[in-house]
Formats: sequence, structure tokens, C-alpha cells
Amino acid sequence: FGNAIDLKSTADKGAEMLDMAMGIVDRDPNVIPGSQRNEKEYTFFHETQCRMRAHFTAAGKLDETTYEEYLNGKWEQRLCAPGSGYNVTTCGCTNMLPVGYNAGRMRDGVCTPDISLKFQGGVRDTSGNGAAVDYYGVDVADGTAYFDGSNRLYIWRYQSYDYRDKLQISFKFKPKPGPRAEPYTLVSNCEGEDEPSYGIVLNSFSNITTIFLKTYEIESQRFMTFDINPTQWNDVYFRYENGTMIGRVNNEIKSRPLTGIIQKRPDAMVFANCKRYGNFKGQLKDIVVYTKCLPRYERPVERYLSGAGL
Repeated sequence: FGNAIDLKSTADKGAEMLDMAMGIVDRDPNVIPGSQRNEKEYTFFHETQCRMRAHFTAAGKLDETTYEEYLNGKWEQRLCAPGSGYNVTTCGCTNMLPVGYNAGRMRDGVCTPDISLKFQGGVRDTSGNGAAVDYYGVDVADGTAYFDGSNRLYIWRYQSYDYRDKLQISFKFKPKPGPRAEPYTLVSNCEGEDEPSYGIVLNSFSNITTIFLKTYEIESQRFMTFDINPTQWNDVYFRYENGTMIGRVNNEIKSRPLTGIIQKRPDAMVFANCKRYGNFKGQLKDIVVYTKCLPRYERPVERYLSGAGL
């Protein structure tokens, strides 16, 4: 890291270690930004001026599983997170629906993904769930999405989402060649300056990718770092299941003990954009997300956990 940083004198060692892992360091190498910042209390999210309204079907029936949001001069239909319904009073998907209602992920006894983005013929969820994805400014060609630092993928259904103790994200990425002026956020539940509770970020100074997660039971983030090759596609697999956090980047696999419910945030799941850290420039493909159920471990991870190696 160059000049030594005295972590003993800082307010939150875990957060600052994470900043170092991602390459978030001020011009003065002895200063870590944000050491005095106060973390927000994320208990309830409500807009004073509600930009959303209830959605009714063509037959005039209220559909609790969806809502409409006013954007760019028109009403856009959105889907609430599985197991939740839209509430006019709170201006959000805060109604709890019966178990299995708008929440099914098991099909014929097989766990299927929430979201699958293969970028064939555009940006479209091919999981069968029809999830809405905001892809403003994203160019797509031959199964690949291209990012220039000003665009993003925003998955609406994960706005203010309660992940509980399950999350699996996998994708492939290739960064833009050359030096990086800031970290590249590959995915997180952050869009602005607020701290996300999970994320995968490419370091600004070195070819290292950091995976991190924050639960209510653990005070600071648990994170792990992996070397990447910036000139080729890098295969990323991240999984959290209460008790264990697992990461794989290419052929390197790591696991960490971690318990508890993933902390809730107002932002949705966002690929390639987070003002707090930095926006991604490069290519993404083969994005798959699971939350309500988790499939079997992929074979390399299964072998790693059993002690058989790769």
C-alpha cells in the first residue's frame, strides 16, 4: 500500500480496510477518505413526494405485485420484489404477501434464477420472471453489454429489497484497457454516495477485485480479494448463505464465515454504477442472480468445500 496507514487510530477499521482493498485512497497516501463519516440508519425508506402509484390491470383489477413510477414524463410499470406488494400509504412495496405469492423460484423442484441477462437481441430478462431492467445508454452486441462510465443496469425489483440470508450473483467482465482513475464498481446495491451492503469492485491501482458483504449481525464488512487479468474475460461467482460467504474469480476460490441478514438499502441492484466508489468502463456478460432459493454449488466450489481442490 506504500506509506503505512495507522488503522488503530481510525473509527472503523473494517470499512477502511475495505476502502484500501478497493483502492479508495486520497492523494495523500496516509489519509483514507470518509473516516469521519456517519453511516445512515437504513430502517425505513419513504419519499415525501411520492412518484409512484398503484397499478390496475386492463380489466380494472388492482395488481398488488406491481406499481407504476413517473419517470421522464410518463408512467412506467415496475414489479415489486417477490413476496411483497405495493402500498399507497407508504409509497413502496411494503405489504407482505402470502408465502409463495409473487415469490416462486422453485420450478419442478429445481431452483431457478430471479434474473438472467444474456444480452442476446437486447437487454431482456430470460429467467421467465420478466424483471424490468433500466439499461439507459447501454450498448449490446453479440451477448455482451458495453459500459463507458456513464451508463448502468438498474434492476428495479431489488429496490429496498430484503435479501434475508441468501444471495448469489455470477457474471463475466472485461475492463477497459489502460489505467483506472477510480475503482470500477461491477455490481452493488448503491447508486449514489450511500454505503452499499454488498458489492464487487475492481481496484483503481491494481488488478484486484474485491467482494464484500455487510449483515446486521456483523458490525463491519466481510470482504475477500482476488487477482484478475485485465486483458481477458474474468469469471466471477459470489454466494452468501447464512454462515458462509463464498467467492470465486476465475480459478481462485475463497470462503469466509459470516452470519446474519443482509443489510437493507433503498437502492436497487445496480451493475456498473456507484458514485461512492466509481463507475465501470468495460464489458459485462452472462449475468445471473438468485435470492429466494440457491442452486447447488457450482462444481469447482463444491470440490473446494469438500477439500478436493480444483
